[in-house]
Amino acid sequence: MNSGINVQTYGLGSANGRLNQFEMIEVMNKSKIILNFSASSQKRTQQIKGRIFEATGCGAMVLSEYVNGIENYFVPDKEIVLFKTKEEIREKILFYLSHEDELYKISSAGEQRVLMEHTIYKRLSEIFDYASKLKFSNEREI
Repeated sequence: MNSGINVQTYGLGSANGRLNQFEMIEVMNKSKIILNFSASSQKRTQQIKGRIFEATGCGAMVLSEYVNGIENYFVPDKEIVLFKTKEEIREKILFYLSHEDELYKISSAGEQRVLMEHTIYKRLSEIFDYASKLKFSNEREI
């Protein structure tokens, strides 16, 4: 079924092939909507992927398959848009392409959220803080 939506796919096995990091950022910077599926390609388990953070950080609106816990990182319909069914994908893409003010409001809010809370520096700081509080079994108190 041709809905008139221009969808480009990238990666192993796609007509466009794989992109390097710089090419991927360029594509994301030019895209209005990035479609994200939550299943891992190997195990088919649902997961929150790093691509969501990259795409919102590039200023694109992310339309992502729902996965448990995503609400801990983004506010649905304010910073990211979620879908649960295939029918919702088409419906939401058509809605946001015809309501670009809403699309830009969400993409801007998502980008701001990433720049404020989801940077690599913030994540590493949290990891190191957590690790510094761990007491390892091979350490002895003096």
